[in-house]
Order: sequence, then C-alpha cells, then structure tokens
Amino acid sequence: MRFGVVVGAPDLARYVAAVRRAEDLGYDVVLCSDHLDLSGRHFSHFAPIPALTAAALSAARVRIGTAVLNQDLRHPAVLAREAASLDVLSGGRLELGLGAGWLESEYRAAGIPFDPIGRRARRFAEYVQVVKGVIAEPEFSFRGEFFTIDAMPGQPPPLQHPHPPVMIGAVGPRLLRLAAREADIVSINLLRLPDPSDAALAERVTVVREAAPERFDSLELQLPLAIAPPSNRPPVDAIVAAAGAGDPFFAMLASRTDVDTLACSPMVLTGAPVEMAESLSGLSERHGIGSVMVPMSQLEALGAVIPHV
Repeated sequence: MRFGVVVGAPDLARYVAAVRRAEDLGYDVVLCSDHLDLSGRHFSHFAPIPALTAAALSAARVRIGTAVLNQDLRHPAVLAREAASLDVLSGGRLELGLGAGWLESEYRAAGIPFDPIGRRARRFAEYVQVVKGVIAEPEFSFRGEFFTIDAMPGQPPPLQHPHPPVMIGAVGPRLLRLAAREADIVSINLLRLPDPSDAALAERVTVVREAAPERFDSLELQLPLAIAPPSNRPPVDAIVAAAGAGDPFFAMLASRTDVDTLACSPMVLTGAPVEMAESLSGLSERHGIGSVMVPMSQLEALGAVIPHV
C-alpha cells in the first residue's frame, strides 16, 4: 500500500518543512489540491504547479502529485507541457491527478461557466485524451467536440513513459467508468456521499472492474481517508474528539454526516496504530485498495500507522 498526504502551508519555510516531514514519516507522495481559494480552507495555500516544483526541489525521494487539477482552470495542451516539464524537473516523480471540477462557488468567483455534469463529463473525457496525448507523443493532433489540437509538439519529453501516472478522482458511475478506461490510479472519493459505507465503496469498485476488466488488475485503486489521532477511544468518541479539537477535515465531515455513519465508514480510521493498520489491510483484501491519502491536518496521525502496515 502507498501513502499520500495533501500538503499545504502559508509560507515557503513551513511548506518545505511539511514536505520533508512527510518524506521522513515514510509517505510515498505529497500532493497539492487545486482551488482558487488559497486561504487554507481546502488545504491549499499556493497554486499547485509552482508548489510542487518547490516540493520536488526540497525532498529527494518522495513523489509529488496533484489531487486533483480542475479541468476548467487550464487548457489541456498547456497543462500537458507544464506536467511534462514538472516530471523532468522532479526527476520523474510526478503523479498527475485530474478532475472534472465540482466547486461551483469558485467558478462563480472567477466568472467561469459551471456547466451541467453531463457536459463537464464529456469535456473531461476529451481533456484527459489531450493531456495524455500531448505529453506522450512527439506530435499530437486531436479534433473533438470541445478541443482541437493541430500537430502540437510534445516538448519536453517526460522522464516517465509514455506519461506520468494519471490519477482521476471520481465518485459517480460516469466518471468512474472513464477513470477505469483512462487512468493509472482511480481515486474513489466517498467524502461527499451521504452514505460513505463499505457497501458504497464495493459498488464503486464493481463499476470500475466492469468498465475495464482487461485493465483492472493493473489499476491502482485509491481511497481518500480521514484518520483520527491514534487512541483507545471508541470510534464515535474518537471522531467527536477530533472534530472538537479543531481538525478542520473532521469538523467538515461531522457537519455533513452523522457521527455513527462516519464511525462505520471505510474512509474513517480510528483506534491504535496497529488497529488502523489492520483496517487498511482489510481495505486491500476486500476491495483491492492500493493507496490512501489524507489531508495535511492528519499528516502525523497516518505517519504513526505507516510502520505497522
């Protein structure tokens, strides 16, 4: 199993310290989210491409990734060149997370049209093809409903071939099927579901498997997590304590989903480090989960579990 953390800090010194701390704790990848609100509300303080460049230059081993880039904030051909450049500058450590976009308030703030999900999904399918094609091909052309690319040169060539691993974050069947066909890493996001249950996760894994059975064994299934500070408290008490102690991620989850439901969800880990490691092993055995990621506020909590997995 691989471990990721979405890192954010309001200045360079603290950002670099967090990246290096993640590397020291045994994380495999440090990630940056993609939001226009850089107040820290979404664990974002910097735009992702420059932030990850700083991360790559600050740590020698840990991989870097986006979780996830909003398709409507960058043209895919331009993003492809930035991603290939970042792969070279990081020594081949980039993991490129892409998403269809979801936070309507940010679209309104920037004056960007927020299209219905059907149109966004169709555009995103083309977006992924263009990004992958421009990175991988010496010269790439494409003509679709939304994008037309005319013999764009693929420069610089990435160090990872044919392109850095592509991660697609999804929760609904349409985007999960796209991720199954096009991604290397499928991030199954239960965070916004009213019922983030084990059954809901199993249902989504089945969608991925049925959409691309010939690729399924080569896919990495990822699950974003919320992990309470290690303790011997019962799950409900541990979640309430984490939310009450000021963890913004648990506070947000508790405001949207009742605590008893969260306590039974596979995306929430509580207990002692060994118990949480056993829960992660169970996720791997039951659903084939191969990687997990947590927000910055839970860097140390998951870090205490990693040695036991």
